[in-house]
Amino acid sequence: MDETTIRNGHRHHAALAQLLRWYLYYEEPKAPIENVLDLLADDVYMKMAAGEGRGKELFVAANAGVPRDWQNAHMIVDDQFEVIDAKTSAMTVEIEYSNVGAETDGSLRAARLRYEIGLTAQADSVLPLVSSLTASPIAEGATTEFSAVYADNRCASLLHYWVALIDGPSTSVETLTEILADDFALEFSSGSIADIEQLQRWIEGPAAAFEATNHRFENLGVTAIDERSFVIDVDMEWAGIATDGIVTARTRHHWKVVDNPLDRFAKIKTMTAEILREVG
Repeated sequence: MDETTIRNGHRHHAALAQLLRWYLYYEEPKAPIENVLDLLADDVYMKMAAGEGRGKELFVAANAGVPRDWQNAHMIVDDQFEVIDAKTSAMTVEIEYSNVGAETDGSLRAARLRYEIGLTAQADSVLPLVSSLTASPIAEGATTEFSAVYADNRCASLLHYWVALIDGPSTSVETLTEILADDFALEFSSGSIADIEQLQRWIEGPAAAFEATNHRFENLGVTAIDERSFVIDVDMEWAGIATDGIVTARTRHHWKVVDNPLDRFAKIKTMTAEILREVG
C-alpha cells in the first residue's frame, strides 16, 4: 500500500459500511427504514428500477409497497473507490443480486447489478452520506439457488466500520462504544481491554502511534451461532505511516458478535487479534 492508499483507506471502509447497511434493509425484515434514511443525504439523487428523483421521500415511496417477507441477497463481487476531494468520493460496485418473492410463481430472480454511488463527508462522523445512487442491471445473474447473506453483510458492515474508526483521524470512545456490547472484552498484543478507561488508554496509546493506518481483509469468514450471534474470522494486512516510512504487519482476528437488527450496527462482544507477522 502506498501513502495515499493508507491515508484514504478509512474513507473506503466507511463507504462500504454504509453501502452494506443499505442492503441490510432488504435482507432483514426487522431492520427499520430509519437505518437507511440515516445514511442518505437530504437531497440524495436516486435512479433505480422503482423510480428516479431527489430526496429521501423517493426511497420511502419506492419501498412502501414492497413486501417485507421477500428474500433478498446482495453479494459484492467488485468495488472501485475514488477520492475526489476532502469532502466527496465515489464508488462503483458490482453485485450478484438474488430474490425469492418478486416472481409470482416463487421462482428465483437473479441479476448482476452495478451501483454508481456519490458520497459526501459528514463533519461529525467518519461515515459519509450517500448523495447519489444509480443502480442498473448489467447481466443475467449467475445465482441458481437462493442463499441468505444477511449474517455475512451485517458482520462485514461492522468490520468495515470498526476499521474506518480505528484508521480514521479522530477515533473516540464515544464512536466505538456504539459497536461494543456492554460486557465487551478485547484481547490485543498490547494488552486486554474490558472497560471504557482501558479503551481510552488504548486509543491514546497504541491506536495513535502512527500518522495514518489502513487495513485490508483476507480470508473473511462468518459463522452463525444462532439467529442473533455470529463469529467473524479474518486476516488483516495492516500498513502504517511511521516517522521513517511505511511499516506493515499481518494479524488474524476472531470476533464474537451479537446482533439487534434495530441497531445501526451489530456489536462486538469479544475480539482477539493474533500477530502473524510482526511490524516491520
